[in-house]
Amino acid sequence: MIEEKSTDGYETIQVDITDEEFLTIAKLAHERDITINKMIEHILWEEIKRRKDEQIQGQGSTDQS
Repeated sequence: MIEEKSTDGYETIQVDITDEEFLTIAKLAHERDITINKMIEHILWEEIKRRKDEQIQGQGSTDQS
């Protein structure tokens, strides 16, 4: 994974995906009339949010049986 810092608050990362995954993402981006990069950014943010939510739920469910 390659990371580069930029002055606009974003970082560049390399994401390895299959050709099939790329085509799926490209179709989704086209349907939403956004760039492939924006679609990937959206997917990554959704996954980050999902994992944070899972962490929060996991911390709150202490089983004291």
